[in-house]
Amino acid sequence: MSRRGAPRKSTRKDAATLAREAASAMRSGHAGKAGKLYRLALKENPRHAPALYGLGQLSLAEGDTREAARRFSEAVRNDKQLAGAWTGLASALQAENKLYEAARACRMALEVEPDNAAAHLQLATIATREQRIGDAIEHFEHSLRIRRDPQVLDRTARLQFLQGESEAALKLWREAVASAPEDATLWTHLANGLMEAGIHEESEAAYRKALELQPELSKAHLNLGNLLRRTGRIGEAVIVYGKARELAPGSPEPLVCLGLAAQESGDVAGAVRWYRAALKQDPGHAGARNNLNLAMKYHADPEHNLQQARARAGRAPGQRRAELGLAKALWEAGKAAESSGVLERLAESESGSGIRYWQGLACLSAGDRATAKEHLDAAVDLRPDDVYALAARDSAAHEADADGPRVALHMNQRYHYHILRPVFDAAAGRMPLLLTPHVHQMAEFKPDLVVVAESHASVLRPRFPEAQLVHLRHGFASKNTAVFSARMSDYVCVSSEGVRDWYLRKGARPRRDFWVTGYVQMDPLFRGAVDTSTLPVPADRRCILYAPTWNAELSSAPMLGTRIRELLLNGRDDAVLVIKPHPVTQAHHPDWLRGWQELAEQHRDVHLVSSISEDIMPWLARADVLVTDASSVMFEFLAVDRPVVLISSPQRYGSSHFDPTGIEWTWRDLGDETENVEELPGILSKALDEPAHGAAARAAWREKLFGGCIDGRAAERIVGHMLNT
Repeated sequence: MSRRGAPRKSTRKDAATLAREAASAMRSGHAGKAGKLYRLALKENPRHAPALYGLGQLSLAEGDTREAARRFSEAVRNDKQLAGAWTGLASALQAENKLYEAARACRMALEVEPDNAAAHLQLATIATREQRIGDAIEHFEHSLRIRRDPQVLDRTARLQFLQGESEAALKLWREAVASAPEDATLWTHLANGLMEAGIHEESEAAYRKALELQPELSKAHLNLGNLLRRTGRIGEAVIVYGKARELAPGSPEPLVCLGLAAQESGDVAGAVRWYRAALKQDPGHAGARNNLNLAMKYHADPEHNLQQARARAGRAPGQRRAELGLAKALWEAGKAAESSGVLERLAESESGSGIRYWQGLACLSAGDRATAKEHLDAAVDLRPDDVYALAARDSAAHEADADGPRVALHMNQRYHYHILRPVFDAAAGRMPLLLTPHVHQMAEFKPDLVVVAESHASVLRPRFPEAQLVHLRHGFASKNTAVFSARMSDYVCVSSEGVRDWYLRKGARPRRDFWVTGYVQMDPLFRGAVDTSTLPVPADRRCILYAPTWNAELSSAPMLGTRIRELLLNGRDDAVLVIKPHPVTQAHHPDWLRGWQELAEQHRDVHLVSSISEDIMPWLARADVLVTDASSVMFEFLAVDRPVVLISSPQRYGSSHFDPTGIEWTWRDLGDETENVEELPGILSKALDEPAHGAAARAAWREKLFGGCIDGRAAERIVGHMLNT
């Protein structure tokens, strides 16, 4: 037979062969060829799962997540044992924000292949997005048991660090950089963890290694600058911040850091310029706005303010607010006599507590102490709860006390009165004293020691360069401010040696020394000298005290919402719910207060503590159980040894005030903790019915927090230190 008549051998390929060739083309980077081969495979067999899976991968790579999900879904319908298609489907669904469906696809993949690392990674990512950090770590760790991938080591370490597991996190980061020593980002993350753990020398070496590998890594420059600033090397920090600014000219962060460096070195005017530059780039930058406001509050130009006040008063002659503003501006500009004249005119039509208070201050500045006393006594009589009037009246009686250091106690907030007042009372008669919110009055007083309860020592120091600054703190939580406050102060009062050691582990030292004194606001509580008889809670009712913090991401207030009474009282007729907001809540979340006020007006078993300056100590003494979140009131309540319920916000990881190494997060077992508000009724029922529940843990943390300083004599110890400086 001729060759022309011989039967031809078929060259047609089956679907499996075409799919294998397509997969090979994909691995070689030929996506177009792979797509053609996969489609040919489907012509041979429209239900061929590997070909459908391959087309899904191509669609996912092109960003067409909807088409990818369709292809992956077809693949698993035709072959439920194709684990890769399940994980591909999960990726596509995640990109579509269908997290529940994505998690289900991952679980199907794990049914087929229990050690599927990709499925565990997907589940970890989903859990991270849903703020289920513990679940995410568990899935990452399962993936790491299959393969020690350095990127997965890094992701696991970052989550462990957020959970307060710093040692475990550092171990993983060190393994990651050993596995991928050329990865600058991994070195940066290791350096960040080391810095927060207070291991500064190794942290600096890690940052410099990252910058050796990738000199243009602006974040590494920025954080190296933070480390240098934290360790007192301000000049070097400024140079490094300048490099970060050069590499990221559109970012406000280097500008904010340059402002902080200027502020720490006493150049408040320079700090103001940097903060304003940062706000020009990002008008919504909260850190820049807060820092600018603080700097301006204490370093405004009195003459400029006076000019503005005169102009406002001229535009609105006779208007009380404008006239009172002028009187204040005159006093702050050193014109006490003229200020008194304006106040006298105001007093002719209205002589309320506020007018009498300012008249008293003006008379003190003019040296007329007798008239000042009359005005301040009247101010207190008119408003006995006005802590500023109380402070001014009693300071007038002690400004010329016996020899000793001249001590000014500065109230940056009204609620600081209850922290500073015990020191004032203990020192009365032993040294000249001033308790005031006014920097101008402090300047007239010329203090040797300035005592504060907040982190504003850095802006006070340039105003009082000869004075030594003593920081009492207002609470125990870190919230990423405690370390900065310590560095800016000459002396820091701590409640125990254990708390001092926490500062030292963080690499935070005051300029001179720590004073182990106890916590002064709690002196009456430890002495059992708190009067609860006047509180508006019936003696036969149990008291549930709810004291949330103010920061939205850390607070439980958004979690409870309008269900606060339902969840915390749960229909009990033997209990009263008392809501004690953080004193700055009014400034940040007035809507929360309005909601609580409405609730208190509607229900007799709900009471709102509406005064921002009201002392919380009587409420702690009265409460049967405390419900809070990240507020340091949880530590103060240890003094009474009663149950604590802690609500942990899943949004906390996004807050600049979240410090995973702070005791507000590492000591959570001092109470019963939950992230699920639906669990609150059961937890509270147990707390009320079994008050001894958790007593052993509370006792252990109380010992660590207060040590031997539980005798109610912190103020006396502070005064003793002041007399010896």
